[in-house]
Amino acid sequence: MFLKLESGDFDGLQQTIVQCRKKIAFAGYTRRMHPRLFLIIDLLMWISRKEDTGALFLHKKDELQLLENGAGEYQWNPGGYEVVRFDTWIKSKFTTRLSA
Repeated sequence: MFLKLESGDFDGLQQTIVQCRKKIAFAGYTRRMHPRLFLIIDLLMWISRKEDTGALFLHKKDELQLLENGAGEYQWNPGGYEVVRFDTWIKSKFTTRLSA
């Protein structure tokens, strides 16, 4: 998903997210069990619909802050599904583009 986002393939990103959601549902994951995972997927889908990563930092600050703080159920697990922290990755890739 990250590669599709970086390359600007927003249609491909949407298709990948839809497939990912189906696999997650089939595995029995729920929003309540894995709120960090579902928040990341929601943010990726939001970006793919807007086709603008810069808007994410303006309109989804609170959600990004939840991921960055990583408190409670939003805590990052390096041994889990998120090998690279989403909040760190998105900031490193796209805030440099915003300031350029």
